[in-house]
Amino acid sequence: MAILKLILIITAALLVTLTPSSEASGCGCPPFWTPFSGNCYRFSTFENVTWDAAEMHCRSFSVPCSETGTLLSLGHLTSVHSQEEFDFLTVLYDTTRNKRVDTRVWIGLSDQDVEGEWRWSDGSDVTFTSWASGQPNSYGGNQDCVSFNHEFDYKWNDFHCGIENRYTVESFICKLPFW
Repeated sequence: MAILKLILIITAALLVTLTPSSEASGCGCPPFWTPFSGNCYRFSTFENVTWDAAEMHCRSFSVPCSETGTLLSLGHLTSVHSQEEFDFLTVLYDTTRNKRVDTRVWIGLSDQDVEGEWRWSDGSDVTFTSWASGQPNSYGGNQDCVSFNHEFDYKWNDFHCGIENRYTVESFICKLPFW
């Protein structure tokens, strides 16, 4: 298990240090995005970022595809659909985060519309979860967005979507489809 984790960490480190480029057709991951299993990912850090602000930032990204001649806006906070994808995201987080601070990372899961009905911001089905023990708990009745961090062994925690608490979220991962 430890060897597999080390291999994942080394692989992600190599992927993060290489600037992904578009294929000859003009399609693919944009620069500074990391490809994995048919998608492109980008780790970002902003001080005291709300879940909604992170989602809006991710929506500002698009993939230019010269074959269609259009600019497709498809970015969202990342949705997670398998343990393999989540392992990749934790390695991406560990290799790019500020090591001085154990930042929380927003992902695209929330139940802001209907309490207890968890949905991905990209509209995909919830087919995988990795909740920490006792989560989600909607502590105080207003924890509707999901984050993870090293401190909770990379397990998911429902969290207040804003910044009006003593624990701030300073990172997030955007996801785009790969063409």
